[in-house]
Amino acid sequence: MLVEHWREVVEELTEKEKGTDPADVEKAKADRIFGESGLDDAENAIETLRPLLERTRTDLQRLEETQQPRPRPYPPIASHRSRRR
Repeated sequence: MLVEHWREVVEELTEKEKGTDPADVEKAKADRIFGESGLDDAENAIETLRPLLERTRTDLQRLEETQQPRPRPYPPIASHRSRRR
């Protein structure tokens, strides 16, 4: 999932913050903070939408259980050989 990918990216940036070059450390810190805020937003959105997903799954399951197969509009056409006999 994309969220897992960004978690790994944030972890990598956290490791880069332990470097020795001050410019790289500052850039990694800024990128990590930005990544964490986006990750938090994504996780909050997932949690907010989870009940909707569950309800949709339940509704679809109920619909599939109550739905009857549709009748075919026309009877099957007999093959050419069966007509001659």
